[in-house]
Amino acid sequence: MRKFIQYVDRINDFIGKLFSWLILLMMVFVVYEVFTRRFLGKPTVWTFESITMTYGAHFMFASVFTLVHGKIASVDLLYNKLPRKKKALLDIFSYSLFFFPFIAGVLYFSVPYALDSWKIGERSWSVFAPPLYYSKTVVPVVFFLLFLQGCAEILKRILILKEE
Repeated sequence: MRKFIQYVDRINDFIGKLFSWLILLMMVFVVYEVFTRRFLGKPTVWTFESITMTYGAHFMFASVFTLVHGKIASVDLLYNKLPRKKKALLDIFSYSLFFFPFIAGVLYFSVPYALDSWKIGERSWSVFAPPLYYSKTVVPVVFFLLFLQGCAEILKRILILKEE
């Protein structure tokens, strides 16, 4: 159980750190667009979609990283006053009632959505016409990673409950 938790934490931490570098790529796209538009008077067609897709992937993979490190926004009015074991019970209940059904729903709809996009070689409607299947694949991949991290979080809470 502990090995699974460590493995999932390490994988998701690594993926989060890796995809955090997308913010620099996005910054390069923005600076390039501003430079070509303002100083050269020649805006580009491809930068807006590139920025949007880069930001989408960055934001999605950051959600996994924030869950690993317990930085997800929450309402802690009563939660912080509870003893550790009651917090663990409440977390298990919350993950079971809200988190996992949401993850299951998104996976249920996003996997066929991404597969269909790959099947038809879907591209954007713009003049630049980048492939959309990469961006659409980010959703099920991220939600699968969130599912794994959610399992690890539940196991962490079970370990807390087993403590003496």
